[in-house]
Amino acid sequence: MSDWVKYVYRIGPLILGLWSSTAPIAPLIVAAVANAEQAVGAGKGAEKKQYALAAIDNGLAAYNAIPGAKPISPTVAHNVSSVAIDMLVATVNMWSQPAIEHVQ
Repeated sequence: MSDWVKYVYRIGPLILGLWSSTAPIAPLIVAAVANAEQAVGAGKGAEKKQYALAAIDNGLAAYNAIPGAKPISPTVAHNVSSVAIDMLVATVNMWSQPAIEHVQ
């Protein structure tokens, strides 16, 4: 597992759990982003995002099929997940960069 994916697992639940619209699906978003990063053939950037969104859509469909589960709107979850993925990737990219040394 790459350091970048380790950051996804460490940082993702923290930041997505604080955002009320993503809290219920935060674990699904984190897992989808990590899997997209590690998947063979997932491509780059936008292709990885589409891979992650497809995984989230499929996971949400499975959740919504559970008898008695409070359904989550697939359209709303997809749109929120799209923004959340961008935020998570940008945050992990920032944290995974080497520290900037101050020049005196």
